[in-house]
Amino acid sequence: MPKDGDINEELGVYRNFCCGAEIAILAGDHFPSCPNHPKIPTHWKRIVDRRLAGDFHVSMDRCVTFLLDGVRLESWEEAHLIRCNP
Repeated sequence: MPKDGDINEELGVYRNFCCGAEIAILAGDHFPSCPNHPKIPTHWKRIVDRRLAGDFHVSMDRCVTFLLDGVRLESWEEAHLIRCNP
């Protein structure tokens, strides 16, 4: 079971055991700390595989945070938005 700091081997959507937060993690990226509890170590479980899900959708919450607060999007989120909105 991967934990924060481990390197992800394949793109997928993962849920953590800390509080159930879900996040897409690119292959080759490190598993992050919990976004809600960054100081607590956590393990991650794959819940959606790219082969099953096709392209991931960027949540409206992430888009609003990006637009209003200037939060940087993940590279897969940027690619998805560019691809969907030519």
